[in-house]
Amino acid sequence: MMKDLNDLISSGFFLLLSVGLFFFITPNFVEVYNNMGLRASFFPNIATIILFIFSLILLLNSGLRVVKAKRVSKDFSNFNLKQIRPFFMALCILIYIILFEKTGFLFSTPIALIGMMLLMGQRHIRLLAVNTAIVLGFLYFVFAYVLNLNLH
Repeated sequence: MMKDLNDLISSGFFLLLSVGLFFFITPNFVEVYNNMGLRASFFPNIATIILFIFSLILLLNSGLRVVKAKRVSKDFSNFNLKQIRPFFMALCILIYIILFEKTGFLFSTPIALIGMMLLMGQRHIRLLAVNTAIVLGFLYFVFAYVLNLNLH
C-alpha cells in the first residue's frame, strides 16, 4: 500500500513538473535563433511530453491500485526516509540550478555533486573528493573545450 501511495505522489509530482517544463521553462529559457530545421526547443518538448505520458500511466496504475485496496493504512511506523529520496534529489537539482545561475559552474557543480552523493548514501570522504574531481574535470573539459561553451 505504501508503494502505491509513493507512486501516486511521485506521478503527481512528475505530471506537474512536465507541465511546468513544457509551458513555462522551455518557452521562456530556450532561445530560437531561426525557423529552419529543428528548433532548439524540439528535444526538450519531446522529453517533457514523454515524461507527461509516463507520469500519467503511473498515476492511472497507482490510482487504480489504491482504489482497489479495501482500507488505507495510517500506520507510519514503517516509514523510511529512503522513500522520499527522489524529492530531496529534485530539491538538490533545483538548488543547483539556482546556484548555477548565481555563481557559475565551478562553484555550484562540486556542491551539487557532493550533496547528491551524500544523499545517495556515500559516506567516504576520499571517494567523494575523487569522484567530484573526476566528474567536474570531465564535465568542464566537455563543455569548455569540446562544445566551446562559456561556463563562467
